[in-house]
Amino acid sequence: SKAPLHYFLVVSGGIHISLKRENVTNLDFMENCGGKKFEEFLECAIPPGDRLVRYSLNPCANCGPEIGLVTANAEIITQRINGKETLATVSVMVKACTKCDNFRQLFPNVLEVEISFYKYILPALKQFVVDQGGCKVLDFFPKFHGVFSSSQSDAYDEDAILLIENVEEPGQQVTYLQCPGYNFETTNNILRDLAIFHAVPIAFKSVNADKFIGQVIPHLQYRRTYQDMSEKLESELLDIAIKAARLSAEGEELLPRVVKAIGDNLLNFSTKDLQMESEQFLTIIHNNLYLDNVVAKFENDIHVENKFVGLNMLEYGSLARDLVFVLLMSVNMEVLKESYWEFIRGYYNTFISVLMELNCDTHQYTLELLQEEIRRMGGTMEFLHVMLTTSQLYGQQKDAQPIEDDTEVDLLSEVEQYERCLQRMHEIILFFGRASWI
Repeated sequence: SKAPLHYFLVVSGGIHISLKRENVTNLDFMENCGGKKFEEFLECAIPPGDRLVRYSLNPCANCGPEIGLVTANAEIITQRINGKETLATVSVMVKACTKCDNFRQLFPNVLEVEISFYKYILPALKQFVVDQGGCKVLDFFPKFHGVFSSSQSDAYDEDAILLIENVEEPGQQVTYLQCPGYNFETTNNILRDLAIFHAVPIAFKSVNADKFIGQVIPHLQYRRTYQDMSEKLESELLDIAIKAARLSAEGEELLPRVVKAIGDNLLNFSTKDLQMESEQFLTIIHNNLYLDNVVAKFENDIHVENKFVGLNMLEYGSLARDLVFVLLMSVNMEVLKESYWEFIRGYYNTFISVLMELNCDTHQYTLELLQEEIRRMGGTMEFLHVMLTTSQLYGQQKDAQPIEDDTEVDLLSEVEQYERCLQRMHEIILFFGRASWI
């Protein structure tokens, strides 16, 4: 049978400009890490009182693209130790870095951030909430089972394997191009969890800065830079943005602002100077939170909970960047245009309530300051992020045969549904323009 393909971005000149497809049917390297028994590693995901009977490891054919990662699903068959109960199945997600040497040189710590989040950052945040007498449980992430590593210390091992709960039920997770976007209720629920995720680190930093700096900051990275973005990609991105803008007279009028915004965004991403982002709004940001990285659970067509996944791009940055990105990349455009201010107010109300619950002074967090931060981050940083990601996601739909490992496929020239991509980018341009973000 045709092997499932795992999509990931390769880098040329410092920025993802190409799409590469890697056949990942051979997962032996996952089972031979440091000579340890893989079965022993999987046992950490088994409920107490159960024993592992057998397991199967298969590539995730339906998982979203995660830069430089190979993702597999392990189906573990278990049985009660006394043998009297029937067999049960435990499904977990197994993640490791690709074995592509070129990619490892470009992104040596692609899994390190996610491992650090589960091992160090999330426990520190949860303990802070407990210490402050809060009730927020930060339960919108998959359960962490463990890290399989050949290293005998806490130092990061590039061959490490991460084991987490598999929160995606087969056939239920839809991708960016399969969904028209979130409705009002689902968007509000996601923004509620995002507000909690943003507020807890800010409260931690405010209440106990020394502990926050010691326990959290060392495990986060600052802004990725686009300083080596190739002239070819910049030219192609400008070309498709110009064509998208020209789909209407309103878009045509915005053309000078579109061109300027892309240039300014590139310049802003060429530095790691956090002074661009307001100090009071600096927190842990997902940095890639959109439809493919949110597993929304429904019961009887009612949205009941979320799980945020794809945590390998976490950064210390302005919360407004996450807000702009998730709204423009995940919400139905008509819903967004009608309910944008309700979404922002709902997010803000949850954000403030969490800060108050955690005994944090809220005087510097006004709705007006949040709106200004959103406007600034939208125009100075996230316009490029949204436009690049949109072109990337449409480009991934090309149904191609597996290619050689060292072959690059141009990202923007392989957009299969070119007209749909142009239309979506046109809607994004109009929204940014009407909001006066560009």
